[in-house]
Formats: sequence, structure tokens, C-alpha cells
Amino acid sequence: MVWTCSNVTDCPATMDLEDVADPDVMGFGVLLAFAMPALLSNAVLVVAYLSHTLPNSQYAHFDNKLILTLNSKLKKQIWLWNLLQPDHKMWIWLRMVRYEALLLTLSDQTLVASIALFVSTYSQICSVSSFTFQISISLSFFAANIHALTLIALKEYFAKHQIQARIRLGSMVFSTILQIVSVFINRIVQEGDADDYALCNIISPKAPWSHILWGSLIESWFTTYGLYTAMFKLYEPFTMYQPVSAWVLVLLRLVYRDERSQEDREELVRQEDRRFSQSNAKSISALRRQPSGFPTKMRIVSQAIAEDMTTSTFYDIMGVVVFAGWIITTFVAALLFGLKYGVNISSLLEPKFGQIMPILLLLVFIFSFMEASGR
Repeated sequence: MVWTCSNVTDCPATMDLEDVADPDVMGFGVLLAFAMPALLSNAVLVVAYLSHTLPNSQYAHFDNKLILTLNSKLKKQIWLWNLLQPDHKMWIWLRMVRYEALLLTLSDQTLVASIALFVSTYSQICSVSSFTFQISISLSFFAANIHALTLIALKEYFAKHQIQARIRLGSMVFSTILQIVSVFINRIVQEGDADDYALCNIISPKAPWSHILWGSLIESWFTTYGLYTAMFKLYEPFTMYQPVSAWVLVLLRLVYRDERSQEDREELVRQEDRRFSQSNAKSISALRRQPSGFPTKMRIVSQAIAEDMTTSTFYDIMGVVVFAGWIITTFVAALLFGLKYGVNISSLLEPKFGQIMPILLLLVFIFSFMEASGR
């Protein structure tokens, strides 16, 4: 029996286990089409960072010191040391084929696919199971991860292409709003069983609202923090600023566009530069005075290191990688959640159009490589 929204006050207890897993959302082709690009993108960004393939302007003092230290440790691993050398043929090839075009293609396709997944899931909210709903939300996070990664890796590219940057930031904000709402709804759905109708769990939550609210707030903060960092540092490249100061500069740029306003804004930039330099000078002066007590020294040193690290590309990349790890954990937990209830997944392995088509779309990335390399 197919239950419809016209009877929301009379939710059935469960749905047939044969219908719990939706092949259009959870087919092996769909899973691979979202998961593989995210994993590959993270791996490429990390190795490109360590091999100094990113533009020099993205390597801060902390980045250079970290890479220098890591390289001294990696010299013992000959094959890995040779791979990470900037003149390695793989990285020379990446620079030749304009790897930014490849990342843009990857990001755009997964972003469009994630929005389509949201539309498909919510349009069928009356008939999808809690299990299918959780998998859909988990897959959408892979797209958010790739988008944040692209904004970090192509910071210099977007600085030269402001229109593209604004379009992607706008689409990213729209996608993020959908995800924040979905995190809250997904938290409600998680409290039910895998074979429940998702809408039934939303209408009649099986857990206290306080538990659902706090859990969803924590997940929403974790989900949006990395995206916020990527958007903020892309649009206003003065990464040493405090977030409040930087957002003031962003608003001034949007509201006041005349020449006089531009001069005032540049003066604010110079003032912020002086504030940051004075803060560092005070820390150095305090250390030179040799303050008494180990805790005082540690406080000064740790503050300087923290400021240096948070203005580095390493800090941004680690945030994206940790976000990817959290997504994978959430995704695996959702799969185990369904298997625990004996969900039949045999239909997900059948080579039907809905499963094969997403895999064929991955060929677009190969064609992009060929086009960028002129082959």
C-alpha cells in the first residue's frame, strides 16, 4: 500500500522493507557519483598543497614553515619525497592543464546534482522512508564539501573573476540554507526506525524537542562553519582580520561604490593592517622582556601561533578535510542504520538506468582533462 499526504493524521506503523531503499537515491551509481569526486578532490588538494602547486600567494608564513618541516621528515620516504617535488611531471602537467577548470567542472556538477537531490527528496517526502531521507541528506553534504574545497583552492582565480565568484557564493548560500533546514529535519527522522515514513517521524517526533534542537544546532554549526570560512576568505582576501571587521568591509564594498567611498574603505584596510602589526609587535616585545612564569610565556607564544595558523591555507584545508571525514562517518552511520533493520538492498545493485547514468556522468571529468590538456 502506498501512503499519501492526504492522510497525514493516520500514519501507518511501517512501510514494506522492499520499498525502504529507493534506487533513484541510493543506487550504487548515485553513491559513487557523489562520494568519489569528493574523495578525489580532497586528495588532490592536499597533495597539491604539500607539493607547492597552489599559487605562491596562498602560502602564508605558517604554510612555508610547515611544508619545510614535513619535507625534512619525508626525505626518508624516497618515493613520496619525489612525488611531492614541485617539478614532478604530474604537477607540471596539472599546471599546464589549468587544474582550476577541472575543479570548477567538478564543483558545478556536484552542486547541481545536490540541488536536484534535494528537490527530488522533498517532492517525495510523503512516500520516502526515514532510511532514504537520511542517505539523501548525507549525499548532499559531499557536494558542499567539494564546493568549499573549490573556493579555497581557487581563491586567486576567483579574485580575477568576480562575477563567477558572486554566482558561486550565491548558489553556495542557497545550498547551505537548504542543508541547515535538512540537518534539523534529519535529526528528527534519525530518532525513528529505518522503515518508518519520513513524514510520519517529522509530524510525530520520537525524541524530546530539546534533544533534537541541541543536536541539530551543533551539526548545523559544524556544517556551516567551513562554508562560512571559505566564503568569507574568498570575498574579502584580508585573512588576518577578525570576522566582524572583515564583514564590515564586505558590506561597505557592496553599499558604497563611488570613488570617495573606495578611498575610505582603503583607509580602513590600512588601519586594520596597523592593528594586526601592532598586536604582533606587542607579543614580540613581551617575549623579549622575558616575562616571569612559564604560563605567561606559553600564553603569549600560543596566541601568536594561533593567529599565524588561522591565517594559513593549512587551516582552511584541515577544516575541509575534517568536514569530509565527518561526512563519511555520517554516511556510513546512515547505511548501518538501515542494515540494522534488515533493509533489502538487492535492488540497489541492479544495473538499471538510474544506477548507470550517474557513473556515465563521471566521464565528463575525463573529457574535461582531455580538453584542458589539448588532447
